[in-house]
Amino acid sequence: MNDDYKDEFLLRLKKSELYKALNEKCSDKDTNVIPLVEECTSYAFQRTKTIVRHMGEYTLHDGDHLFRVLNLMERLITKESINEFTSPELLLLIVSAFFHDIGMAPDEREVFNMEKSLG
Repeated sequence: MNDDYKDEFLLRLKKSELYKALNEKCSDKDTNVIPLVEECTSYAFQRTKTIVRHMGEYTLHDGDHLFRVLNLMERLITKESINEFTSPELLLLIVSAFFHDIGMAPDEREVFNMEKSLG
């Protein structure tokens, strides 16, 4: 199976200071953390596309928005502080940047069923 879709977000994620710190702290232990963060990031990145598709009246809430939030976090937190965070804290910061708008992202099946019921 080809994983080209990961290029859409993974290259940007790997440039993140929060991700780099987490990756460094989890290199020898907690080997399941990095795949979990990448899976969560991928899910949120793909899921927020439904906001753009079905809720055009909102400001742009897409993958670029999620990475802007992550970047703003990194600008607010000093690099020294980032290095002092624990692995769970880094994981939560990254995932919260990507999941903060997930409640706005409708499930495609729900949209289909709603449109179907409205005729």
